[in-house]
Amino acid sequence: MNSALQIVKNYQQSIWDSKDISVIEKYFHDDAIIHSPVKKTKGVGELKKIIKNWHIGFPNLKVYWDDYIVENNKVAARWHAKGCHKGSFLDLPPTTNNISYSGVTIYQLKDTKIIEYWAFVDMEHIKSQLGAS
Repeated sequence: MNSALQIVKNYQQSIWDSKDISVIEKYFHDDAIIHSPVKKTKGVGELKKIIKNWHIGFPNLKVYWDDYIVENNKVAARWHAKGCHKGSFLDLPPTTNNISYSGVTIYQLKDTKIIEYWAFVDMEHIKSQLGAS
């Protein structure tokens, strides 16, 4: 298996299956550029805040990895997710609504760590499932 792909899979399993944000430093460069559907930012501290918000809003969120495409130092992952809105998310109080959405994430690696990250998710679709539009 391609080492970049293995790094990405290990990161995804830790963050989404094990809900362990402490591994972000292990997998990301300190000054990684983050293109989140919520905002563009930089650094592992900011990424931790973003991931923590998803974990708080959807503590039972399950992500399913559908496809991977690997080319040199880039990995693209197509996925879908399901969960229940049990905590505050994007300033919306918990609704207990079940949500379902899909997306694509692209990871660029440098020296065995992720240096840039793009997440593509239709946030309006998520918000509509939460009763906000």
